[in-house]
Amino acid sequence: LSNSYYNTIPFNEEIYIRVEDIFNPDCKTIESLNLQVNANPEAFNTSLLQCDEDGTIDGITLFNLNEANETITNGLPNLSTKFYTDATRTQEIDGSSYFNTQNPQIIYTEINDNNTGCISNSELTIQVSTTNSNNALLVLCDDDGVEDGLQTFNLNNAENQITNGLPMGLSISYFETYEDALLEINNLETSYSNTNPYSQTIYARVENINNCYGISEVTLTVNELPNIETENLRLYCLNTFPEPIALNAGLINDLP
Repeated sequence: LSNSYYNTIPFNEEIYIRVEDIFNPDCKTIESLNLQVNANPEAFNTSLLQCDEDGTIDGITLFNLNEANETITNGLPNLSTKFYTDATRTQEIDGSSYFNTQNPQIIYTEINDNNTGCISNSELTIQVSTTNSNNALLVLCDDDGVEDGLQTFNLNNAENQITNGLPMGLSISYFETYEDALLEINNLETSYSNTNPYSQTIYARVENINNCYGISEVTLTVNELPNIETENLRLYCLNTFPEPIALNAGLINDLP
């Protein structure tokens, strides 16, 4: 008999093995063997739209391909992905940081079921957008009791400036560096204390359903408090009444 067998019951079938002594066929035993067929994971084609705001409008920019994982795997935790630049899936690339080579570009994905080792394929289309968003400026006085150029900003106060004139329904997240904004890593809390005294630029990523609409610069400015004389004595003689006397606010190094 052939050692090749095509199962007839889907996914799980029991067959039987007869083991006998070739010199004495009456001496035999029968064992069962379970044949299990695991289904390939379901994979989905999807796309990513990234911003082209690196100073050179050439359709080439940095992608975090892992942002598409939830859609590709339908959010199943037992599935993992790999990314390739060729349809034969031999040229693997780093999904966490990838510069596209053309716009648009197809990235070939491999979806692996970590429990069974079964694999499926799908395609990820990456494209660079030409939309943009507005820059913003937030200004606070250095009045928190310590004059060091550091303050706590509510970054939500920048949203109206960033989205002025843009479509409704956009979401905004904030990052310390431009690269973090491109890769969508190390998000800032909306309550943020600047780390560079007096002036610092952070970045706001504006998205439309996980597609990058634009990356804005948000300038955080902390103004120094005026340096004043806390006490000053001026004398006014009654014999000069009603002549006025000039007073000033006691500003040190005041501008004329």
